[in-house]
Amino acid sequence: MTVLGLLLILAFLGILGWLFNAYVPASPTVKKVVNVVLVVIALILIAQAFGVWDEVRGTKVPHI
Repeated sequence: MTVLGLLLILAFLGILGWLFNAYVPASPTVKKVVNVVLVVIALILIAQAFGVWDEVRGTKVPHI
């Protein structure tokens, strides 16, 4: 993923979040959940772009 592609996706997520918060009549709890989901998606995309996500997915948790 290129830097420009990442920036466009993050801008799209930001605009989507703003539109939802500004124009969708929902309770504050629902808006918080949607905002958290958008932030998690953005963090995963950033981690994938920098190659961190592949390392996290490949890590095995030892059995205790």
